[in-house]
Amino acid sequence: MLSFSTYFLGRFILSSHASQISLSQPGILRVLIESGIDLAIVGLIGLGIASIVRSSAASLSIFTSVMLVLTVVFFALPGIIVHDLSRYLPANISSTIFSSTTPSQLQGTPLFSPLIGLLLIALYAAALLGAGGWLMSRRDA
Repeated sequence: MLSFSTYFLGRFILSSHASQISLSQPGILRVLIESGIDLAIVGLIGLGIASIVRSSAASLSIFTSVMLVLTVVFFALPGIIVHDLSRYLPANISSTIFSSTTPSQLQGTPLFSPLIGLLLIALYAAALLGAGGWLMSRRDA
């Protein structure tokens, strides 16, 4: 819902300044739908981390590190490592979901399709939520 509302708000604000992007253009509707799903799944990743750690400050630090800092650090590594493993980072998966073309920072990197990326990021969320649920049942029982 948020993706569609920001799309229409952006069209209204930028109507005279930018070229119009319509819903009928290839990939735009897919980006709007999948970006909403991706944001919900990323929120579940945060919930999974919080249920594992059980500390607000620590879970925010870990979530921020995994989603933002790890990507920046990863691109400082030698090229072959970045090329082979960067496609598995949650932030890079989300970048491919939020774009109708390959993002510039990921040019030349083998990427997952947006649907496979959604499934992979959902697998991350399921694993973290499962681990958090298991740890909570053992700690709080």
